[in-house]
Order: sequence, then C-alpha cells, then structure tokens
Amino acid sequence: MANAATARIARPAAKQGFAAGQVVYYDDRYHAGTAGRPHLVLQVKGTAAHIVALTHTPQGQWATDELGGGTYLAGVDFHTRRWTGEWVEATDLRTDPRQLTAGTREAALDEAARQFVTCRR
Repeated sequence: MANAATARIARPAAKQGFAAGQVVYYDDRYHAGTAGRPHLVLQVKGTAAHIVALTHTPQGQWATDELGGGTYLAGVDFHTRRWTGEWVEATDLRTDPRQLTAGTREAALDEAARQFVTCRR
C-alpha cells in the first residue's frame, strides 16, 4: 500500500496542452477531496498554470451560460478585496469536456484582467 509521499512521486509527468482560456477542474481549498470545481486558466508557464475559480455566485460583470447555468469569474474575494487566482502544477488539473467558445473565452480573460487590476488598487 503506497503512502501519500509515494503516491505523489508516482504521479504522471505534467500534462501538456493547457492554454489560457481553457476550463479545467481543480480541487481548491473549498472542494478538497471532491471532483473539484471549474477554473479558468489565465496563464501557463512551464509546468504551472495560473487559474481562477468559476462560480455560480455573481462575482463581476462577466457571466455565461455555456458551462451550465449562470457562471461567473471569482477573481476577487469581495470581503478582503484580494485576488483569488493562484499558481498550481498542471498535474493537479483535470480537463473539462465543456469549454468556452472563442468569443466567450476572450471576454472571460478580459474580465479576469479587469478584476485583477481592480483588486490591486
């Protein structure tokens, strides 16, 4: 029986092909031990990706029904005004069969940039 450290070592190499605007699943701190929740990839650098969560609670002006129901970017914690995006290893991400269309993807990335600038003021 493998322990947690051994399981970590045995993980496959970093997944290739993640790109800005792609929808992925990640077990964030609120959904640890579950299937995770959808996130939007903002940037990829080496084997790491900068991601921000998607939610069904209004977080900004951008929303889409392409992912089922109203989906918003949760880039800013409205209580602390801090940026919620984080860098994670690509091996911790799973692809989502549902993806955004080109126009919606660009609008989502624009909204992420707007939220990032807003919370940095």
